[in-house]
Amino acid sequence: MKSQKELAFLEDLYIATDWGERFALLVDEHVELPKEGRALYLAAGTGAHALALQARAGNQLKLLCVDENEECLELARAKAVVVNQEAEFRRENLSALSCHDDEFDLVLGNGSMVAPPQLPKMIGEMVRVARPGAVAGHRLKLWRVLLNLLGGAAGRRSGRTRSRGRKTHRRAPDSPGRGTMGRTRRP
Repeated sequence: MKSQKELAFLEDLYIATDWGERFALLVDEHVELPKEGRALYLAAGTGAHALALQARAGNQLKLLCVDENEECLELARAKAVVVNQEAEFRRENLSALSCHDDEFDLVLGNGSMVAPPQLPKMIGEMVRVARPGAVAGHRLKLWRVLLNLLGGAAGRRSGRTRSRGRKTHRRAPDSPGRGTMGRTRRP
């Protein structure tokens, strides 16, 4: 079994460069970043995409990046120092965030390496911490979406974000199905 440090390096070498770039393209195409406020990036991994978003948004948007792997966060913090970005990196349980309700103007999540049973809880947390009108989006690996369509172990709701009473989400226009983005809103 690989150590957390080995997994962090493998994520940076292979996952971030492939799946991270695809998600970054989706976000760049479909998400207008807030000019100011707070943003949350769940399962930020080694931080490459999060730091690129921070650079694109500017210093008025405060970015909090969370992950369960401290080794990934250590690499992300080192990258932030090198590129002179002020994003905060913190270890959090993705299924039970310590953040307040309605705290963030933008919430993004990387579900590609999250265990399938944990995905609905992670997505629920994303919805909970997003302010009304905020953009919330997550990405999954395509194989998880296919398993989902076939009723596999990836969970029946991992490819869609459902209404949770006061907030609703919709799939991004022209989305290739690798992630979901939507605006939170009050009915």
